Amino acid sequence: MTINVPGVAKELRTVRVPVQVSPTTVQYVPNLQWIDTPDHLFRDLVAETVRRTTDRVVLDPNQTSLDPGLVVTGQLQKFGYDSQTGQVVVQYDAALSTVAGDRVEARRFTATAPADG
Repeated sequence: MTINVPGVAKELRTVRVPVQVSPTTVQYVPNLQWIDTPDHLFRDLVAETVRRTTDRVVLDPNQTSLDPGLVVTGQLQKFGYDSQTGQVVVQYDAALSTVAGDRVEARRFTATAPADG
């Protein structure tokens, strides 16, 4: 199985921690940053979760010239704090396809947790 780095919007393609202030405004938490960009952090988390909870081998995307097996791709829509709801939100639109590409399944995953800002 191969889990690709998800696509992300420009406001998430940074190590700064985003805060959704309004539907169209994003600010960043001062003096706080991720250790890597959210797309890479999320890909690593999904790969580790699949390894721990299934019997599947998860290949690094750099190893896919061998046989990628099932391929997970997607778009990381949200990854940060939403000040309007007072919650941390992660939203991922995933697609799973077979090697031949003859079958594709899509699903949205959303997780929230309360936070005090």
